Amino acid sequence: MAPSPGTVDCRTQPVTFPSFDRACSADSECVAVRRVTNCCGSELVTAVNQAVVKAFKAAAVSCNSQFPPCGCAAQPARADDGSVFDDAHPYVVSKCTAHVCGTSFVTAAKTACGPNGLTCDARTEVCVAREPVGPAIVYECKPVSAECTWLRSCACLASGLCTSAYNTCSDVGDNQIDCLCPMCQ
Repeated sequence: MAPSPGTVDCRTQPVTFPSFDRACSADSECVAVRRVTNCCGSELVTAVNQAVVKAFKAAAVSCNSQFPPCGCAAQPARADDGSVFDDAHPYVVSKCTAHVCGTSFVTAAKTACGPNGLTCDARTEVCVAREPVGPAIVYECKPVSAECTWLRSCACLASGLCTSAYNTCSDVGDNQIDCLCPMCQ
């Protein structure tokens, strides 16, 4: 079933993209599909039931046409499990989930957060630093909203995580942002 008009809106944050059937009883029922996730051209490789591939592709084309060009470099494509892949590490599909070949999900799914050994679960959390807080920087693992699952940068995360006086966002690294307080200095 094709998404109804108005269910695809990729011009604003959070992006509105419909959900598609991912249920399958055998891996052969699933197909890997791609869609652009931001104006830079970064992509998500996901898996859906083969019965909805045509509808997914129509929604992906609609979404892609709505992103304004923004002149930034595309990030490496991400698979369903959050891992990055390239030609040297292709993805596979099993149980309607795209995975990167040769990448251990357990080791690839952690993000070091700050100097004190804090580790965030990269599947569901992002490392957020808040500074300045007195003489120190506070590091926290914060939950990531569904719409920012595949875009772990200030472009998507700032409005939900950099709030109050800490309203200036800076991208620090993969799955890490810094919420700065300009008035605190």
